[in-house]
Amino acid sequence: MSDSSRPSLFTSAYPLLLSVMAGGAMVDQMYSRAIRATLPPESRSAISSQVQDALLMLALPVLIAGGVCVLLSAGRARQLFVASIAIFSLEFVLPALAGAVPSGAMYLGMVGPFLRMLVMLGALAFAFMAARQVAR
Repeated sequence: MSDSSRPSLFTSAYPLLLSVMAGGAMVDQMYSRAIRATLPPESRSAISSQVQDALLMLALPVLIAGGVCVLLSAGRARQLFVASIAIFSLEFVLPALAGAVPSGAMYLGMVGPFLRMLVMLGALAFAFMAARQVAR
């Protein structure tokens, strides 16, 4: 493998990990609806927290891969990777912002799944554009 293909290889791993994270978030949304309908409230919170912990553990390699991509890329690709990481970070900030707004938790409960997928797809779109810039 030549040295010029290494940045392209590393920068293509970030969108792949991000798409796995987006798929995990989508499965989490469907799974949480299913357990709300079938399980008693005591076991719902325990299972839901385990799934959320697993998604948080999956977010760590995604952020590390994004940081590596920022370091390996230059110019417009670097800016797109930074934008992708910034958009992806909104997933962690939105619940805190909703808690600070009066009746924000209720609003986040209604619009939260849509916002979560919008954030993931936005970060994924920027990551794909950046990977395309690197591949050129």
